[in-house]
Parts: sequence; structure tokens; C-alpha cells
Amino acid sequence: MEELYDPLALEKKLAPKLSHAEYILLLVIAVMLWTAGFVDLFTHTTPDGQIFGLYSAPFFILLVLYTLGYAFWFGLIVPRDSITWLKRGLAYIQNHAAVGVTILAALGAILFTMFVWDQWLSYPLLAAAMLILIVVVVGMILLAKPEPHVKMQNWRKVVLVAALAYLGVEGALQIGALFKILPAQNTSGLFVPHGRVYQNREGAANGLTNRYGYYYPPFRLKADARKIVLVGDTFVQALQIQPEQNMGIGLEKQIRKNERDTEVLAIGFPGYGLGLYADPILYPYILKPLSPNEVVVVFHLVNDLQTQTASANTIPQFSVDDQGNVVTHPDDVVTRHTLQHVVITGYEPVKPVQALQSQLFTLTLVDSLWRGFRNQPPLVPTFPANTDSATDTAPFGASSFVFEREGSAASARSMAIVKGLLKNFKQHLDQQGVKMRLVTIPYFPAAFYQQYQGRAWSPALGKYDVFRPERELGPFAQENDIAFLPMGQFIRQAGLNTDEIKALFYKDGTGHLTPQGHAYFAQAMYACFYGADRGACGIE
Repeated sequence: MEELYDPLALEKKLAPKLSHAEYILLLVIAVMLWTAGFVDLFTHTTPDGQIFGLYSAPFFILLVLYTLGYAFWFGLIVPRDSITWLKRGLAYIQNHAAVGVTILAALGAILFTMFVWDQWLSYPLLAAAMLILIVVVVGMILLAKPEPHVKMQNWRKVVLVAALAYLGVEGALQIGALFKILPAQNTSGLFVPHGRVYQNREGAANGLTNRYGYYYPPFRLKADARKIVLVGDTFVQALQIQPEQNMGIGLEKQIRKNERDTEVLAIGFPGYGLGLYADPILYPYILKPLSPNEVVVVFHLVNDLQTQTASANTIPQFSVDDQGNVVTHPDDVVTRHTLQHVVITGYEPVKPVQALQSQLFTLTLVDSLWRGFRNQPPLVPTFPANTDSATDTAPFGASSFVFEREGSAASARSMAIVKGLLKNFKQHLDQQGVKMRLVTIPYFPAAFYQQYQGRAWSPALGKYDVFRPERELGPFAQENDIAFLPMGQFIRQAGLNTDEIKALFYKDGTGHLTPQGHAYFAQAMYACFYGADRGACGIE
């Protein structure tokens, strides 16, 4: 007898699955996440490629074990009664608190390693997939109802209450940051693509870094646009304001009013000085990917000066050899290399877990405590600035000797290092066909405002000259064909009084630039370098 065609045969076969569509959907998502992790592992070759010339033996074993995990997912999805067995398994876990807590603890341990174990950073897709997979599994254990008639067990209620309490704490911190009243600080997102930055020590900033980990609006990097890169320390980094208020954005707006498409990119370093942000060694990793036409070095007259003569094992120390070359202190080569890697990490692929960690204040605190427990430095180390040590007798802090009018061997050494580093950078940029410009950021100490408040002022301050390093850089810039804007002298020629100068800086005129200060610097750079009256740079 001829068998009749049954148009509903497929639906009948799928009925056991379709009746549990929510579980099938979660399992399909899980397999997709598992596959994403497999792709990350499969494409990550190891230096010691013993197998296929790609993988080391331990890594290959890991890859094989991970691949075998597909058998587990196959068993949960394909067999006819797989969903029934999955629901029985979930019910067993929910009905046995010890089993459920053990599984959650194991998943929590894996999650903990993602935030504190740096090796995960090499596998961003795998880490992101595992993070979402853990959330899916925990959600199923805590919220699924494989036995609708069974009430939620007490242990699950306790875990859910704890999770809600955590979300409540994090939510309160986020609300505090939103209204900029949170007293804590979060700069863990620096040099993390799409990381979080929050601080309220000077001004109040609450924003995200861009794709390259800089606290600045997204880089467009159009191929046919002129690109001007500002490099400098924390004054260019500008964590005290919103990214859109950075002097780079202000300069770009000024230029684009009258000229062709131009993009200004500000890349600030956390106070490491000229020896890092103007280092030719970093050019291929930091500047070349941005394809700059011009680089503007923004040099802080106090904080970017080297004041020590020996290694302190914190920031690199430099000296000038007999041939006039600037060399790194031999004890600081490793320190210099480590700090250079801090900013390079922003150019690596996006690391979702690290970005998420920077968004959450609670996770940032856990990471800080864990690093403190292990005596590990923060991922982005920071150091006291020279201005932080300013006193009545040393108004420029540790670098006060450089501002003494009579000069000294120590000030000559410090300025020789500055000039040597700038000259090396200029020569390297010339080889790349990139124009270099130089802008100085003056420092007006508290004593300056006290002495000249309400009356005409001069750069003379007792035995000091506020503009001394700036004056010394003028002839150097001219000799080396560097367009130079000495902002201290520019401000003096513009006729700003002490109250107007104070408004440019936080901390009563001694801190970082305010939004008004960034706007003023942008206008000055435009007038000096790009405007109709270019060349009027305020040099006395």
C-alpha cells in the first residue's frame, strides 16, 4: 500500500522542541556564544608553534577540549527528549542547594578571573562570550521554572536578593556619578577602548574614551582630511572636562570655518613627560596609525621638566651624554618600556570585559583591592606632578630651580634634556614628512596671584621668572625651524589680568585648564598657526 504524504510530519517531529521554544532559544544563543569563543581560540596562534606551525602543545590540547564541548551542546539540542532532560537537570540543581551554590560559585570564580587575570585580555571575544554565557546559565538556574508547581527554593531567593542588593549599590553609584556628586574617582577606562572616566577633583568629568582609549570624541580618520595631532600630558588628556570641551575640538572648529576638512586629534598621557609622549620609538604605534600631517607638542613648563638626577623607579629618567644625545637612565629602561605599553593597549582590539569593568564602580573597586592585595600597580599608573609639591618658598614645586633668573647647572641640565627630546622628536617627524609645532603651558603659582592681584603684572616673582623656560625655548625653536607658541608671553601680550588668567585654570589658577582655558588655548593656537595673522605668536 502506498504511504500517503503527511504535510504535518515535520511539525510533528519538531513539536517536542517547539513546545519548549524558550529553552531552545537560550540553547541556540549558548551555542553561538560558544562558537564565538572557538573562533577566538582557533585564530589565536602561539609563539611556539609546534603543531601545524601554529599552536603550542598545551594550547592545542585546550583547543581540542574546547571543541569537545560541542558534544555537550549537541546532546542538549538534537535528541528528541533533550529538553526534557535539560529541565530535569535544572530541577535537580534547584532542589539541591549544595549543588546549585557550588555551580554558582564555580561560575563566579571563572567570572572573577576575567576581571583580575590579565591573560583573558588576549582573548577578548572568548571573554565576552563566556561572560554572556555565564549570565545565561545563572539566569536559567535562578529564574527558570522547569517544575511550574514547585515554589522557588529559599537558597535561590537569597541569591536573588543578594544580586538585587548589588545592583542597587551599583545603581546608586551610577546615579551619583550622573549628577557628579559621587566623591570616588574612576579612571580605569583610560587607554581602554570605550572605557569609563569619572572624576570630580577639578571640575567634573563623566564620559567615555574613544576607540583608541583616549578621553576624546571618536576619531573620524578620513583618508582625505588633514590631521593635526596634539600630544601632551594631563593638560591635553583633560580629564577635568567633557571630551567635547577639549582644546583639540575647539581648534578643529576654528580651522574648519575657513579651510578644508581638518581633524584635530588630542592624545594626552597621564603625566609621564616628554620622554614618552614625544618619543620616536612610540611613533609607529601611537601616531602613525592616525596618519598625521602635523603634530603639536603641548609642553607644560613645570610638570614636564625632569627634576631628578637619579632613577626613582617610577618614571623614566634621562641624561645628556658627551655627544649631546639624550639617553635613558639604565635602571629605567624597563620602567619606560612598561609605561609605553600602557598607551599602546588602546590600539589593540576592543576588550568587552575590560570595557565593562571600567563602567562599573563596584568592579573597579574589586580590581583595585585585588591589585593592592597582590602588590600590583594599577593598569594606568599616575605620579605626583611637580606642581603638587609647590610651597611658598618653592612656588614651582620640584622644578623651581629651573625658574631662577640667575640660572644654574641643574637648570641647564634640565633644559638640555627638554631640548634634546624635542630635537629628536622633530628629526623623526621630519623623516615621516610630518610638521612639528610647539606650544607651552605656563604655570602661574599662588604667590603670583597674591603679588599682582588687582594691578598690572610682570613675570618677575622674587628670584624667579615665570617665563624663564619659555624664553629659553624661543631661540631653540627658531634654530630648529619649529613653529612656537609661548602661551605665557601670549597671555601677557593679550593683556589678561590676574582674574582673567585665574579663570583659565582650576584650583584658583594653579590647576588644570578649565573649559574656558581650553577654548582660549584653541583660539591662541588658531591665531598663531592657522589664522589670517599667523605668526603673531607672542614671543617677547
